[in-house]
This record gives sequence, C-alpha cells and structure tokens, in this order.
Amino acid sequence: ERVMQYFDGKIAAVIDGGECGIGTESTIIDMSAVPYKILRKGALPQAEVEAALVDKLKIIGITGGTGGGKTTVHKVLKSLGALIIDCDELYHEMLKSNNELLSDIENAFAGVVVDGSLDRKALGERVFSDEKALETLNGITHRHITKEVEKLLADWAMQGGELAAIDAIALIESGIGDRCDAVIGVISERETRIERIMQRDNISREYAELRVDAQKDNAFFEENCDKIIRNDGTKEEFIENIKNTLKEVL
Repeated sequence: ERVMQYFDGKIAAVIDGGECGIGTESTIIDMSAVPYKILRKGALPQAEVEAALVDKLKIIGITGGTGGGKTTVHKVLKSLGALIIDCDELYHEMLKSNNELLSDIENAFAGVVVDGSLDRKALGERVFSDEKALETLNGITHRHITKEVEKLLADWAMQGGELAAIDAIALIESGIGDRCDAVIGVISERETRIERIMQRDNISREYAELRVDAQKDNAFFEENCDKIIRNDGTKEEFIENIKNTLKEVL
C-alpha cells in the first residue's frame, strides 16, 4: 500500500509477494559522495552501518611512554591523510565536558574534583605512587575513552576516511589495541623522557620521574607491539625510522 501511494501513476503494477520477513523497509545509504548519508532508516540500524564502515578502516595503534616522541609520528601519519585520535588529549577534553567521567573519578578519589574541575596534580600525587589506585583510575578512564574513540571512528568512516591512528599510553592494557591492524611502540631511554617532559610541561624533576616510573618500561612495549621505533638519535633519524616503519605497516 505504501509503495502504491508513493509511486502512484509512476509504475504500472505492484506484485504482492506476501508479508515482509523483516517487518520493515530496508535502510538506504547514499555513498556517492562524502559524507555518506542515511537516506532512509530501516531494518539495518545506523550503528551497524557505521560499524561495517569502521571495520574497513586501516587503524594504526601508537603507544609508548610519555616523552617518547609519539607527536612526531602523528605528524607523519597526518600527512598521509590519517585521522589522529590522541587519547591523552581526548581525556583532557573530556575532563572539561564529560560530567559522568568526572563523577566517576570523584567517587573513586574523593576531593580531587573541586567546583566541577579536576585537580590533576592532586590526582597525580595519589595515583602515580600507588599501583592499585592507578589501576582504578585507568579502569575508569579506559571505559569512557574507549566509548568516545568508537564514536570518533564511526564519524570518520561516515566521512569517507580510510586511515586512522589511535595514540594511547595504555593502548594495549585498555583493549583499544585490539581495534588496530598494527600497534607501533615508540620508546626512548628513561632519562631522555624525563628531560623532555620537564621542558614540555614545565614540571619539576621529581614529578616528571613519578610520571615516567608509573608507566610501563620499554621491555613491555618491545614484547607487546608489532613494531618498535626508537627515538634516541637525531630528529632526522627518528623521522626516517617512522617513514620506514609506516611503509612496512601500510
């Protein structure tokens, strides 16, 4: 009846094949231009359309301790047209707007959220020297960040994107690494990393050491990553290593 109403006068006949097995019309998606558009919502939910497109993305995982040089890897990947999802940056953005995340952190670490804002230093002092506390915090952040990463990937896939990179210090432990076609570990010596983040974040040596020592050591990344890029030489050597590694991976 709906077909006859819609095509009234435009078609000669309709053959009734009986009741539709699915019970609703098909979903129609226009992929002739980007961004892709759902023209008609039907039997296949939009989430499943997005999931199918995300499955076709080439996703590179980037991990390694803070101060290792992952930002340089971002720049090279971005020049190749990749979407860069920096989970550390994403986390900081979420701390400004995601009340659910802040509430979960405050419930676990009372007093670190003041007037709707996270006191990062107070939280850091409580978790960086306490393995169990850090594990609790990671469990909270991994859950919220993973959900946001999936949204960003779906968005990118609907935009016609083909390549994406996910950067996370805890990429492997969080399970996000399972979404990646390959995981690249970027590592440097401990002292080099300490000096870099002292200069970058304008923090004391003591606090920099706390941050570095709270993270996995180089051996962990060497054991769990598909590829390793070392960043202990010149910037030119590092960039050349990045390009050679990406050429192999892609």
